[in-house]
Amino acid sequence: MEEGLIKERKNGKYRVYSLNRTSLQSAYNEMLQYIGDLLDDQLVSLKNYVEKGEFPDEQQ
Repeated sequence: MEEGLIKERKNGKYRVYSLNRTSLQSAYNEMLQYIGDLLDDQLVSLKNYVEKGEFPDEQQ
């Protein structure tokens, strides 16, 4: 887990946990970028298959 994602503070005998919005937003953006890159690669593979009838590992 990314450091600083969860904040903890004491309130008397209780501990209150909350999410650090900045860290959460950063992690979310990284995840979206990763998924976007992955989907781009998959869409290119699908395009090649539809147009040429071959998958990337079948190319010679």
